[in-house]
Amino acid sequence: MFRIAVLVTAALLSIGLPAQGRSYAPHAVLEAGRFRIDGVLDEAEWSQAKDLSPLTQVNPVEGREPSRKTRVRICYDASTIYLAFECFDEKKNVRARILQRDARLDPDDRVEFWLDTYDDKRFAYWFQIGAAGSWGDALLADGGNRFSKAWDGIWYAKARVTDRGWQAEIAIPLATMGFKKSATSWGFNLRRIRKADQSSNRWATPRQGQRFFKLAVGGRLTGLHGLKASTGIEFRPYLKGRAQRERAERSDWNTQGDFGFDLGYRLTPELQLQLTYNTDFAETEVDERVVNLTRFPVFFPEKRDFFLEDAGIFEFGSPDLRRRVLPYYSRRIGLASDGEIVPILGGGRITGRTGGWNLSTLGVVTDATGQEEEKGLGVFRVVRNLGLESTVGFLGTMGRPEGGGSASTWGFDTHLANSTAFGDGSGWNFWAWGSGTQRAEPGGDGMAYGAQGEYFSREWVSRLSFREIDPDYRPELGFARRVDERNIRYLLRYRLRFDEGPLRFISWRLAPEGTWLTSGEIDSWRVPLRILEVEMTTEDAIEYNITKSFERIQDPFAIHPGIDIAPGDYDALRHNLEFRFSDKRPVSGEIRLTVGDLYSGTFTRTSVEPLWIPFPLLVLGGNWEHVSADLLEGSFGLDLYEVRVDLQFTTHISWNNFVQYDTTSKDLGLQSRFRWILEPGNDLFLLASFGWNKFDDNAPLTPTNQDVILKLVWTFRF
Repeated sequence: MFRIAVLVTAALLSIGLPAQGRSYAPHAVLEAGRFRIDGVLDEAEWSQAKDLSPLTQVNPVEGREPSRKTRVRICYDASTIYLAFECFDEKKNVRARILQRDARLDPDDRVEFWLDTYDDKRFAYWFQIGAAGSWGDALLADGGNRFSKAWDGIWYAKARVTDRGWQAEIAIPLATMGFKKSATSWGFNLRRIRKADQSSNRWATPRQGQRFFKLAVGGRLTGLHGLKASTGIEFRPYLKGRAQRERAERSDWNTQGDFGFDLGYRLTPELQLQLTYNTDFAETEVDERVVNLTRFPVFFPEKRDFFLEDAGIFEFGSPDLRRRVLPYYSRRIGLASDGEIVPILGGGRITGRTGGWNLSTLGVVTDATGQEEEKGLGVFRVVRNLGLESTVGFLGTMGRPEGGGSASTWGFDTHLANSTAFGDGSGWNFWAWGSGTQRAEPGGDGMAYGAQGEYFSREWVSRLSFREIDPDYRPELGFARRVDERNIRYLLRYRLRFDEGPLRFISWRLAPEGTWLTSGEIDSWRVPLRILEVEMTTEDAIEYNITKSFERIQDPFAIHPGIDIAPGDYDALRHNLEFRFSDKRPVSGEIRLTVGDLYSGTFTRTSVEPLWIPFPLLVLGGNWEHVSADLLEGSFGLDLYEVRVDLQFTTHISWNNFVQYDTTSKDLGLQSRFRWILEPGNDLFLLASFGWNKFDDNAPLTPTNQDVILKLVWTFRF
């Protein structure tokens, strides 16, 4: 009780404390249209803006002066904010290989920054640009603890390599970001990552114990006056032509056309209404196949743009729930449990942040399919900011995407935090949550609740979490990996860092976890122990883990076609070895090997994930995963193959190809996606999806589905 009292007292004392950090006043430009975003910093306004520098090295040595200078200048007018970066370096040392928008930029030199435009330290917009010109963005939520990179905003960027290194120019229209109208300052932080020496240099709070994305410990842009949003209307129609057939059924090509739109209206700079009609997700990438050797379903992340806009407000509970229990899971809208698409006829959403309140409400109508009639589904989320970093919120859902009758889910959660409680590089977080479900028919009235607390510093992370889920907890618009569980997990990690020599850090981790049925009977426990993780200054790494576990199977389940795991108690000991190779080289990747017990027998799991960038035009990636198991119930082997071939013609034209095959389903799938960004917000897509199947082990691959789509998306802003 004494420790709890101390923690609560510290939380109360921390609320309202002022943030400490650097500040910078951007240069105000009175006349709009003065900048041409071409990567050439020849506008007179850039010479009038003061330099934001210096940056400070965070990695590999905290507090050291960067090995190369970075010059940053920021300007703004009434409708746009502009940024210019000069990253000084020897031309031969600049890594500039990635062109495509929203690509994984780890192999390249890059600059990234975030803007907390509501100045509330809860939500922010994140942007990055690489030396070759690749540009990407994301939404940050929950104070920076949650990151959604699938969001695409409308903004403009250009980079170029010079004899003095590389430089970039960026323009972000205010219409792309909501912002607090009365605020004259925004939260802000920036960092430069240089691959030649694997260094990371940051502007505000350059501490290894503080994540770059932690919004509460960033700096500030000050003196922002006269900012004006657009009149508030954004109209985004699409036209689509489609041809498809089932080769296995020898059907003819079926052609059809379609159209729809999204209509956004910014009621105020802080509050936006968005309507959608005949919503289409044709350009969304298919899910990656997963080898699942457990009795529980697999969680797949949301990838559809409509549900990612301001998705951070819908985030609920503690981070340990993300792939386990979600009262609201947007993939339940427009996708059936078997993965089939359910057309969305229309919907609307109101999202905003004002006066310390964060609000989002969503309602959609899905079309009738098969045995299902039209469905009306709704979600409501409100969060109240408390002090500097803390929040309390409510979430509710209405509707049942599959099956008859009505259903609802509700939840309350809170997040208390102090990121500088024990100095600039250490702090704590505490989450608590509770949720309940109700359903018209029997069997859906249940509760779930839990909490998570953590302490973090430069060297240590200590985290304790608890959750309990009733057997009848059924979030119809949510996700529950399992019900009828009481789970306790503790994590302790220590990282020993080195300022000199070939080693960057050595890390150890212990993460024991126990799960009981709500009746009190033991279900499973596991004790993962990271014996050693070593990362070199080159970013090559090796990691070795062992895991001791126990699992009680109550009901049989199929682990492989024709092989069922029988009820019983199973002990297991597994060894896992991983090698990671630095992506600053043309060839990089990961190799993972797991050996040990699997229920009534043993297994070996091997995974090889290479990445090869021979030149900027071409990026080749892949994954091969092999599982070989020898059980009392039978033996089996399976392989999963993935190949990615990405062609990057320019920063605005790309052609991505993704091939998957597994020896269990014997399905070979190809998704080909050509994208031409005519200008940000205006896109032309040519999409093709082809399937083949080996209906017998000795049979050749037979064509099945063939689907070709041409889609044009345009954005009009008023």
